[in-house]
Amino acid sequence: YAHYRAVKHGAEIHYAQRLAEDTKFPDGYFDIVADCILFHEVTPAAAKKIVAEVHRILRPGGVFHHTDVGTEGQQGYRAPQSVPEKAGLWVNHRENIEPWWPMYQNSNFPDVMRSAGFKVVTDHPATTQSPDGRGGFPALAGIKQA
Repeated sequence: YAHYRAVKHGAEIHYAQRLAEDTKFPDGYFDIVADCILFHEVTPAAAKKIVAEVHRILRPGGVFHHTDVGTEGQQGYRAPQSVPEKAGLWVNHRENIEPWWPMYQNSNFPDVMRSAGFKVVTDHPATTQSPDGRGGFPALAGIKQA
């Protein structure tokens, strides 16, 4: 459908569906790689592999834009404290069929990015809120060092 829409609107866009942890793209192929609410859907081990792959396929100076629920190590994050907050996390995990959400949320995703070689920044333009101030999911930017 995405390809159909691109052709219909005259946009020269090339799509590829690949394994996130082994894309087969060449080293340093992209300037920007972005994810949107992906990492709470994968195991912690897969998350480390995916972030390492993102680092590999970015050129030096490239940006990894990460958007998902907040984790330890992110500005403004507060772990669930009260019984209702902890119960809400459990209900989301159990009833909303989000098996990896609690592990992701209790991880320190900025450290996962740093471990892969990224410089994590929170003041990059890619991490700003929407113009209407509503924000949404917190964002991080990882810069691949030269």
